[in-house]
Amino acid sequence: TIFKATHVIREIATLKNANNFIEDIFVYSKNMNAIVNANSVYHTDFFFSNSYTYQDIAYEQWIAKLSDQVNYNTYWAAEKVQVDGIVSHNIITYVQSIPIAERYSPYGCVVILINEDKLLAPFEEIAADGAAIILNSDNCVVAERENGHAYYPDFSEIPLSEGMIQANLDSSAVVSLYNTSDITDWKYLSVYSESEFMREANHIRTFIAVIVGVGLLLGMMVAYFLSRKVYSPIHSLFSMLSQSYLEENRKGNEMDYQQVPWWK
Repeated sequence: TIFKATHVIREIATLKNANNFIEDIFVYSKNMNAIVNANSVYHTDFFFSNSYTYQDIAYEQWIAKLSDQVNYNTYWAAEKVQVDGIVSHNIITYVQSIPIAERYSPYGCVVILINEDKLLAPFEEIAADGAAIILNSDNCVVAERENGHAYYPDFSEIPLSEGMIQANLDSSAVVSLYNTSDITDWKYLSVYSESEFMREANHIRTFIAVIVGVGLLLGMMVAYFLSRKVYSPIHSLFSMLSQSYLEENRKGNEMDYQQVPWWK
């Protein structure tokens, strides 16, 4: 019932508090043609018109995607959504039909709205020099942030969970590094022009060379200091002996002095 759905959504709402990039979580009931979120129960057309209005999707298209399709771990690419009739955000929509085991006539679906700007906030530095892209398990773009250049490799050539791809796009060489989340199966890509990538690589190489050089220099200084500390008593002893027993002005080192019968 709708009341059970309200109880469930209040439990799920804890996810929203734990993840600041989640805009909202709600349940769509197909039989009641209603939306239930942590705040209230809404008729679907009221919810679409007043709470979350997709600017490039009509209400009929939106409700058809929720009610007429079986969605299993489905993500809609980021779209402009007007929130509460005031501000617009880029929203990634996650849809899961319920019950999960029902493959033909689900009762409704759980929908999670993800704020793309907040999700990609940690990748802003990458996007400033190239592009940050998130793909779903089917290698379709879920979210992206780029600096105005079309740094898009062939996503079908990403068979592994992590790695690097080099490609030529519009006569420009690009390098893409990617890794896959163990939880969502999303692939996180950072894409750079080859020149930018090599510039960063050279910076890292120079930094490592400086660190190694400084380390070697410090190691040599410490070794010299320790050897002087160990050698100092021996040097003092042979200096004393040379003044007392050995020939005056005799040249040589401690090993030479050991050959002299100074005790006679």
